Amino acid sequence: MVILHIESRPSLCEALQQALHGIDADLYQSPGVSEALASLEDLQQLDVLLVGGEFIDSMDTLRVAAPLDSHQRVAVLLANQGAVKTTPIPSGCVPLALDQPEQLRQFIEAGLPPDLPNSSLVNTQLGDYTLIEGIGLTDTTEIYRAHQRSVDREVRLEMLKPEYLADQDVVREFRATVRAKAALVHPHVVPVYEAMETDGALYYTTEHVQGMPLPYFVETGQTLSEKNLVQLVLTVAETMSYLHRAGVGHRPLQAGDIFLDQSRQPHINNLAEADGEMPDQTAEIGSFAATVRPLASRGRVLSLIQRMGSELKTWDEVLDRTSSYQDELRNFSAYQRTETEGLVVAPLERRRRRRRFIIAGLIAALAVGIILLPRGPRAPQAKDFSQMLRVRPGDFIYQDGETLNLSGFWISEYEVTIAQYAAFLQDIESTPGSFGHVAHPSQPPSKTSYRPPEWDELHSAARQGGFFHGQRIDLNCPIILVDWWDAHAYASWRGHRLPTEEEWEKAGRGENGNLFPWGNDPRPNLANMAANGASFSPEGYGYWTPVDFFFRDATPAGIKGMAGNVEEWTESLVQHPDYPDRQVPIVRGGSFATPPDHELTRRRISESFEETSIARGFRTVSDSAPGE
Repeated sequence: MVILHIESRPSLCEALQQALHGIDADLYQSPGVSEALASLEDLQQLDVLLVGGEFIDSMDTLRVAAPLDSHQRVAVLLANQGAVKTTPIPSGCVPLALDQPEQLRQFIEAGLPPDLPNSSLVNTQLGDYTLIEGIGLTDTTEIYRAHQRSVDREVRLEMLKPEYLADQDVVREFRATVRAKAALVHPHVVPVYEAMETDGALYYTTEHVQGMPLPYFVETGQTLSEKNLVQLVLTVAETMSYLHRAGVGHRPLQAGDIFLDQSRQPHINNLAEADGEMPDQTAEIGSFAATVRPLASRGRVLSLIQRMGSELKTWDEVLDRTSSYQDELRNFSAYQRTETEGLVVAPLERRRRRRRFIIAGLIAALAVGIILLPRGPRAPQAKDFSQMLRVRPGDFIYQDGETLNLSGFWISEYEVTIAQYAAFLQDIESTPGSFGHVAHPSQPPSKTSYRPPEWDELHSAARQGGFFHGQRIDLNCPIILVDWWDAHAYASWRGHRLPTEEEWEKAGRGENGNLFPWGNDPRPNLANMAANGASFSPEGYGYWTPVDFFFRDATPAGIKGMAGNVEEWTESLVQHPDYPDRQVPIVRGGSFATPPDHELTRRRISESFEETSIARGFRTVSDSAPGE
C-alpha cells in the first residue's frame, strides 16, 4: 500500500504515524503538492493521498496525476475545515477533519485495495478467454477481468482455486452455485454468460459492469441527484422484491453488490446461492438504507430512505412507495416541460377564469341538488415515458451469428404511448406549416393527416380508462394503428428518427446476442405475449397494457417492451417479396398477438408504408444524448 502524505501540522503527522502502526504501507511525505508529485516515480501506485492544512499548489495537476480506478482509492484528508471554505476540492476527493488516530486508521483502512489473485495467470489463455487482471478473491475462488475473444467483449471470470479441484464437496457446491446464478434472470441482475471446464480449470463468466461500487460514492463524499437516487432505490427494491416473491435463495444484499455505471444506472451482483436461505427483509432494507442515506443531500427522497427498515419492512412496501414517488417526479417533470415549451398549457389568466367558472358551476349545482358523485375507478393519469437509454458503440451479434459494428445511439426506454402521440397531434394540428415540416420527403400527397384510423374513439377511450375494440386501454398504453408515415413524422417532431433494424436488434438482444431481452429461453410470463395481458393484470387489460406494466420485459440495458406488447416500425426498407420493384419497411419485435417463442431475431416485411395494425406501434432513436 502506498500512502502519500503532504505535511502541514505536527499533530497530524503524529496521528498519522500512530494510525499506520501495524499497516503494511510505504509512506511518502512531502511539504507541498508539487514536491509530492515529484517524489513518486509512478503515481499509478498511489492508494491513499493525505493532505493536511492549507493547499499551496495547483490541485488541477493532482487531479489528473492521481486518477481513481477500480483498485486505487485516492482520498484527500484535511486537517481543518477552514481550508474547505477557501480552496476548491477536486472531484472524487473527500474532505475530512481528523485528529484522532483511531478515526484516521479507519479512514486509511477504508482505502486499502482488495486482496487480489496471484498475477502469474495474467495474460494467459483459458479456452475462449484471455485473463487481463485479477480483481478479487473469495475463500474458494479467484476473480479476473477477462477478454472473450470470440465476441470481443470484457467479462468477469470467477475460477475455483486450483487447491480445491480435488475436493469433491467444494466442486459440487461450486457447480450448484453456478447453476443457481444462471437460473436467475432479471434485467437489473448481472447475468451469467457460461460455465466452463478448460484444461482442468473450473470457472464461469458474467457481465463485467463498467462502473463503480456504491461504497465508492459514499466514501468519496458524493451525492446523487434526486432522480438518480430514486432510480437506485427503485431498481434495488424491484430486484430484491422479485427474489423474495420468487423464492430465490440468496445471500444478503451488501453495498458492494451494487454498481453505478457512467450514466448512474444501477447494476446488481447475482446473489443467488445453491440451497440459499431467504434473508430477513427488514435487516436487508435497513442495511441498504444506511448505505444510501449519505448520498441524499435533501428532499423527499431523504425522508423515504429514513423510513426504510422502520416503517417500510418488506421490499414490496419499498417498491410500492418508491414507484409512487417516481410517478410524482415524472408528472412534475412533464408539467414543467409543457410550461416551458408552451405546448398544451393555457395562459394563466385563462386558467384562472376557467377555475372561477368551474367553482361557480359547482356552487349552482349544489344549490339545486344535482351534484352527481363520480362512479367507477379514476382514469389513469398519463406518465412521462420520454426517457432515452444509451446503446454503446461496438460489435454485436446480428441475426444468425453475423458480427456487425454500430456507432452508439440513444433509444426510447419505452414504446411511444397514446399520451405522447396525442401531444404530437395537438402541436402539429395547431401550428401552421408544421405538417409538412415533419413529413418524409417521399410521403405521398394523399397523406394529409397523421391521425390514425379511429383516432377519436381510441383517444377518448384512453383518456377515460375505457375500452377500445372491447379491450381496456389508457393513455399509458402504446400508440397503435399508426402507419409508417405517422411514426416517421412523430420521430421527426421530437428531433429523433426511427431505428434501423440493426439498431433495433442490437438494443433488444444486447452485446451478447440474446434471443430474448432476458436471455435465450422463452419465458412468456415476463412479457405481454400471446395475449396474456389480462391474466397478469388485475386492471383487466387484455391486449395492450401500459408500457411499464411488464417491467421484466427488459434488456440488460433497461430497454422495456421489446419482446411483447406491440411490434414496432423500423427505418429499414427492403424489397417486397412479391413485388421486387417496391420498397417496404421492416417491422421488428413481438406483441400481445405473437407466440411465446417469438425471438428477437424474427423479421417481418410489411405490405406497405400505409399498413396499420392494432398490434403495432414504434419507438424512436437519437444520435445524441437527451438535451443536446
